[in-house]
Amino acid sequence: MDTTPNLGIRLLEQSQSQKEVTVNEGLCRLDALQAGVLSRALATPPGSPSDGQTYIVASGATGAWAGKEKHL
Repeated sequence: MDTTPNLGIRLLEQSQSQKEVTVNEGLCRLDALQAGVLSRALATPPGSPSDGQTYIVASGATGAWAGKEKHL
């Protein structure tokens, strides 16, 4: 499946089933980027994050963030 060059948002394909899934995923990515990043220094997930809070995973990530360094 093709994606946009900058944000990696999946593009719709002709005759694609469940188009709403692809569109909703892209909208969620855009929403996360618009909100701003709270921290890029955390290597451990926060205890009780609120819905919509965005973090960039720091190096040496542990727990649920293990192996996801530099991801949003």
